[in-house]
Amino acid sequence: MGKRRQQSGSWRPRSTYISSDPEKRARSLANLKLRHGRAKPLAGGPATVKVGPKAPNKFQDDPLGFIEQHFYVRETRKPMQLLPFQREALTSILKAEPRTSLAVIGQPKKTGKSTLCAALALWYLLNTDMPEIYLLASDIEQTKLVCFDKLVKAVRMHPTLRDCCKVTADRVEFEDGFVQVLAPNATIGGLNPSLVIAEELWAWKSAEHRRAWDELCNTPTRQDNLVLVTSYAGYAEDMDSILHELYRRGVDIQDGKAEADPGFFFAWHGLDLYEQIPWVKPGYLQQQRRRMRPAAFCRMFENRWVSGEEAFIDAELLDCCVDPSHRRGLRVSGPVVVGVDAAVKHDAAAVVMIGQLEDGRLAVLDHGMFRAPKVGTIDLEETVESLLRLYAHEFQLHRVVFDPYQMARSAAVLKRAGLPMREFIQSVPNLVAAAGALHGLLSTGRLVLYPHDDLRQHLLNAKTKQHPQGWRLTKARSGDLIDLAAAMSFAALEAQQLYLLKTEPSITWIDIDEDSDDDDGPWEEWTGGVPARSQAWF
Repeated sequence: MGKRRQQSGSWRPRSTYISSDPEKRARSLANLKLRHGRAKPLAGGPATVKVGPKAPNKFQDDPLGFIEQHFYVRETRKPMQLLPFQREALTSILKAEPRTSLAVIGQPKKTGKSTLCAALALWYLLNTDMPEIYLLASDIEQTKLVCFDKLVKAVRMHPTLRDCCKVTADRVEFEDGFVQVLAPNATIGGLNPSLVIAEELWAWKSAEHRRAWDELCNTPTRQDNLVLVTSYAGYAEDMDSILHELYRRGVDIQDGKAEADPGFFFAWHGLDLYEQIPWVKPGYLQQQRRRMRPAAFCRMFENRWVSGEEAFIDAELLDCCVDPSHRRGLRVSGPVVVGVDAAVKHDAAAVVMIGQLEDGRLAVLDHGMFRAPKVGTIDLEETVESLLRLYAHEFQLHRVVFDPYQMARSAAVLKRAGLPMREFIQSVPNLVAAAGALHGLLSTGRLVLYPHDDLRQHLLNAKTKQHPQGWRLTKARSGDLIDLAAAMSFAALEAQQLYLLKTEPSITWIDIDEDSDDDDGPWEEWTGGVPARSQAWF
């Protein structure tokens, strides 16, 4: 007060500058924050005040209005406009009496699941009391890259929130609340969440996922806490998975086979949902249907439960890649790559060479397969090593990609002889990449095969097995031979990188909102001309 008297020259009683009205005191506090740079108002707009029960605002009871004015979409830099099915879901979840505590929404790919989750998280952050919001996925990286990324970009594009919120690598804070990225293997017990968002529950299969889900019980101390699940369908073999249990529960309630649960919301959309999605352009689904395996398209775009194992490639599609005029051992002028799947017993060793034809297509130029005897082992020196030395003499050998498990000694010998050897560790990410490269080349007709029964049979024997990272080659029975298909996939991945072929992968894990950066046409129509800089809700 001494400084105040020195500066002003007169003393003022407390009642002259601190109002007894709570709302006026809140506005005064907001002005003080603005003077100290803690928040900035919009040009010509009202000042920022604290939101929550202590200072009610008009969006506490209007989440839909909040989202359509203050959740910014990255592709348009404008507030999001909710689609009819999104409005219906949010209204049923947030306006129901009694309030929904568990919501399960099943939607196909490219329908904006993560965007809706991020928008709901932002509303909870700014309009509930001391919110604790947790974002979960099958792994922490998926959460960061999809839902959390959309939330962070929406905050940073907002003209007011970008100065009010603190954003870190895995957390967004506003006043006394936060949104936190949380891996399912973290300890979830003891938390007091107001909102939990669990994405892509089809991939929750481990014991850690089950433990995390069991700990996600609703908190009795919070009246409006919610667990929201979004995903597309999983695999029919996973009958005891978390998602399938929720799916069966929802279907049974809808069919009248189970007792209704007023706190449980369930919605499961299929292929017809795309009729309401303006950013899915005409022909997109037909394109994906042609490029993808039938079961993969059925699960991801029709949102139907399918078998986890299916044929790697259809016989009709494979026959389209066989050119009767293409002969084995054809010499090409450019470099070639070789894939090796080595074995010494109870299996077969396979070698496949791929090069580029004059018309730009890739082609299988030669192969070798050596089956293990019933008694004894394969002599790699006399079989695989001899064939690779021949290739090095006859062709411009760019790379030999091999599985080091059974071939460490042979690789060391060949490397000393000058052959360009490169290890291919059979980890899940590598196998997923190799299978995707081979399927992409075959499904688009960019890999030419010569007629040969072994090549055809190994490719038809190959099945696919799904993992959270993607799918890889496998076999249905232990006696089936797929070694030539495996070696071909190693070589196909290396050939793609060598010739910089931009073939479409068979499966992409990118959300729809990630696809439209360079084409705002559908998004401009979708937003309905909402002004880019709306007034603050404060």
